[in-house]
Amino acid sequence: MEEKEEELRIKTEEKKIQKNWLKTWNDEFEAREGRKADNNDKKRLIHSEFKEYKVLNKRVEKLKEEVESLKEEIKQKEEDERQAREMEEEEVDVPMEQIERMMRMRGRRKRIQEVRVNRDYWFDCVLFSLFFR
Repeated sequence: MEEKEEELRIKTEEKKIQKNWLKTWNDEFEAREGRKADNNDKKRLIHSEFKEYKVLNKRVEKLKEEVESLKEEIKQKEEDERQAREMEEEEVDVPMEQIERMMRMRGRRKRIQEVRVNRDYWFDCVLFSLFFR
């Protein structure tokens, strides 16, 4: 996770540098030409830099999602470990059936989320097909 956070920090810095460069270029162009740069000017002169900025932006967003996902996984593991320690400390005898039931319920919740997403997708497909008959 530290590697992902470090990569996120580096890519965010690169994105800021690229964004500042683009802003500086726009300001210099306006000072030099006496007008704002239109899309043709930008396309002709800084297309590759702008494209690089967009790629960096997408990579930063993807890294943020990965880091958040890893944090959630770690949080869940810590919570599970904490609950296990509490159960050991309390010396509670939890029947194996109850543990299995809890694990099945956790799996069901995950499957229910997946079904909801799929249901919404198929509902949209049906509406689309009915609309364009």
